[in-house]
Amino acid sequence: RVTADSSPHAAEIEVKLRLALGIMILHTVGPIPAMTDAIAGGLRVAEKLGPALHMQAIGAMWVDGIARADYRAVQDMADRFTTLATVTGDPAALVVADRMNGSALHFHGRLVEGRRYAERVLVVPAPRLVYSTPLQIDGRISMLTLVARSQWLEGFPEAAARTAQSKLK
Repeated sequence: RVTADSSPHAAEIEVKLRLALGIMILHTVGPIPAMTDAIAGGLRVAEKLGPALHMQAIGAMWVDGIARADYRAVQDMADRFTTLATVTGDPAALVVADRMNGSALHFHGRLVEGRRYAERVLVVPAPRLVYSTPLQIDGRISMLTLVARSQWLEGFPEAAARTAQSKLK
């Protein structure tokens, strides 16, 4: 456990271990309180560290919210990530922020807004995955899926089919 006297390296290790524990629980047991506790503990420590690790912890908490279907928490984490990404100015982090926001808005039923974020992600060349979320899902594929699903739900099944087919070739 990190204390005020702990080194930054020890704090970084604790964050990584807590996030790994939380995601391991998600993938082996499912979304239970121990998962959220582990990830939230990692986030608390990461808030005192550099932005890259802080964004990684926010991403894990975003995944936690998705797993628990707590879409208010998902939007909150997307907003927090966006703030940090904006402060750092890192183009890859800004793309991930758009991805997180697109998904969060989609989960809230704000399909058009969510689709716009997803479309914005898709026009940017694929960044290297510095700020990947712990779901290990390709961000471009998840955004294509979001666009197609939104088109379908908005009443445009032909456009949804074209979007889905566009990347199968």
